[in-house]
Amino acid sequence: MDNISNILVTGAIGNVGGSLIRFLLKENASVFAADVDEKIVKLSFGDAIQFRMLDFYDKTTFETSLEGINKVFLMRPPQIGEVKKYMFPFIKLMKKKGVEHVVTLSIADANPMVPHYKIEKYVEDLKLPYTHLRGGYFMQNLSKTHREIIQKEKDLFIPAGNAKFNFTDTKDIAEVASKILMDGSNINQTLNITGKELFDLHEVAEKMTKILGQPFVYSNPSGKEFKKKMFEYGFHKYNIRIMRLIYFAAKRKGSDNVYPDLENILNKNPRTIDEFIKENANSWI
Repeated sequence: MDNISNILVTGAIGNVGGSLIRFLLKENASVFAADVDEKIVKLSFGDAIQFRMLDFYDKTTFETSLEGINKVFLMRPPQIGEVKKYMFPFIKLMKKKGVEHVVTLSIADANPMVPHYKIEKYVEDLKLPYTHLRGGYFMQNLSKTHREIIQKEKDLFIPAGNAKFNFTDTKDIAEVASKILMDGSNINQTLNITGKELFDLHEVAEKMTKILGQPFVYSNPSGKEFKKKMFEYGFHKYNIRIMRLIYFAAKRKGSDNVYPDLENILNKNPRTIDEFIKENANSWI
């Protein structure tokens, strides 16, 4: 394994980034946590982590964040929709500085409608050595992004119709990213990191009701109802826009696909939605 590379993890306090850092630290990797708030990073990881200030809205932070860095885990902050304006200059600088490998966090079956796809293609156009990790629908969306609404209203208030999602634990995605960054494997490949089972949100609400012993529903709101509710709960307009695009695409497609990439890389089964609900009960009750 390559233990001498300096690895920059963007979105260090996010679901995938935070888990990735923990996996890399177990491998004694040289890890740099990139984020906008050093205090929160230090609270999360203590002195075990090296901090780098990185704000995609502030290009003056780009140069120092990449100093001495060989590999990068790159994720798009949820509030950034204009990736050409705010993220492409950082990616271009990675190329200029000779970054040897970038692992991007994308979404399964990414299409030109979503910013993740644009990031993938720009990385490829620059001929940066890459691995795109297209994650399934994050289980943590239920315990983090939509937690407050679900907790207060007992409603999985998501405009996805009867679409079936391939629920994926972000810890599984992070473990795959850690292995790839440490091994230097899967260069110039696009991998779909997903679970093994498909469920619609009606089924998930039924699972939560049964496992948690409280009634949960899925009201299947319209896109307009979702936008209004998310504004009421204080979500950023760009974040809401991207979520609506993703859920519209899911609703139109109807069903996610199942991929074996996670099992092939980690030689184990992905975590299940039932396990996740049990472990995160306090998020909703």
